[in-house]
Amino acid sequence: MKKYLTIIILLISQFAFAQKNVQVTDSFKIVSATDSLTINLDMIKKIAAQKLPDLRLTNHHGEFKKLLTNLQGIPIKTFLEKIKPVTEKPKELSEYYYIFRVGDDYINVYSWNEIFNTAVGDSIYIITSYDGFNLDTMPDKIMIVSMSDNTTARRMLKGLRRIEICRVK
Repeated sequence: MKKYLTIIILLISQFAFAQKNVQVTDSFKIVSATDSLTINLDMIKKIAAQKLPDLRLTNHHGEFKKLLTNLQGIPIKTFLEKIKPVTEKPKELSEYYYIFRVGDDYINVYSWNEIFNTAVGDSIYIITSYDGFNLDTMPDKIMIVSMSDNTTARRMLKGLRRIEICRVK
């Protein structure tokens, strides 16, 4: 009996400690092979935020999880345009992709074309306020959402810490 109790306790502790908590961030870094830029909350606050429609968060099955209301945000392109990939020819831009990385190492990947050459890129925002929270009081800062996704929670990032600009080799 003691043996089974020990095994059960070990299993429960594994499940309890297996969950990674969202690490709240006050800044994120945009990094390329040739340059880097750190964006902090004060820099984000200086840019006028846009009013956004309410966002229904759905999981990968399309099931409703939560409604975010009173959203305001800044297009991510506002920040990504500050560090551009260095290319000899414009068509080489198609070889670049962006890795959005959060504190628990969850990532989203976007191609350069997806961000700068499609409507999807126009719908990716840093959220500056929602549901009565502002950038200083948000439990999820720095939060990124893609407003045009069908299953919205899949690419919603909480605690953005780094955006890496990479080239396919």
